Amino acid sequence: MARTISASELAARLESGGELALIDPRREGDFAADHLFWATNLPLSLMELRIAELVPRRHTPIVLCDASDGSAAEAANLLGELGYGDVAILGGGCRAWVEAGFQLFSGVNVPSKAFGEFIEHAADTPHVAPEELAALREAGRDLAIFDARPLQEYGVMNIPGAVNCPGGDLVYRLLDSLPSAETLVIVNCAGDTQHHGSAEPARCRHA
Repeated sequence: MARTISASELAARLESGGELALIDPRREGDFAADHLFWATNLPLSLMELRIAELVPRRHTPIVLCDASDGSAAEAANLLGELGYGDVAILGGGCRAWVEAGFQLFSGVNVPSKAFGEFIEHAADTPHVAPEELAALREAGRDLAIFDARPLQEYGVMNIPGAVNCPGGDLVYRLLDSLPSAETLVIVNCAGDTQHHGSAEPARCRHA
């Protein structure tokens, strides 16, 4: 039986910046409805397949959080069988986290989206409306469109001519992919903050 950790203890550990894997073993839909900010969703059904990829070292401290539905306890037992020796469960789950005065978040990829929104406001990154982008394309403007979503989402729908460049790849590939230093860069996603980043605002616009 894994030990429990209180919400205040978990908050202190997160604040300390020490090594910690915070894992929510619920199904993706339940996780997306409400979860701790830094939690990584790893459904119990995929735990055995993916845990070594996410937490390769068996002595890494792990805290499991759920909605008091029993999934954290099941995950703790499985992790113990797989050789992970420092596993704890957030006592009371997400409800206890809220009762302790902390916040839950909805959606997925919340930390990266929050960072993107911070950068957008701090850099005052300009935007371009769909109609303006269409007019720029029609006028033959020197521009490059980068789609920052994963390949699977890009394959479902995309702006004609857009180059798929998911997330962090944009930082590494952007400059090498531009025809010239005068090329206008347009970065898009499906409508949320995946496309926000630290590209030079004077030369980059968001769709």
